[in-house]
Amino acid sequence: MCVAALMLSGVGLNGSVPPDLHIVTTAGVIVWRGPIAADERFDVSFIHSQERVLWTQHYVASGRRI
Repeated sequence: MCVAALMLSGVGLNGSVPPDLHIVTTAGVIVWRGPIAADERFDVSFIHSQERVLWTQHYVASGRRI
């Protein structure tokens, strides 16, 4: 399985729907989903397909839409 995207969904700023973090495969399947707060830090770790070593990437959720 390959992770293709990290997505933030929801509104959150006006209190209607809290934002969610989605981890999506290249096939478009959501493999993990959970609530996340603005400025919350999170890490994504995976075994790199060519280097065969653990990579860890660090992120901060923002309220910006891109």
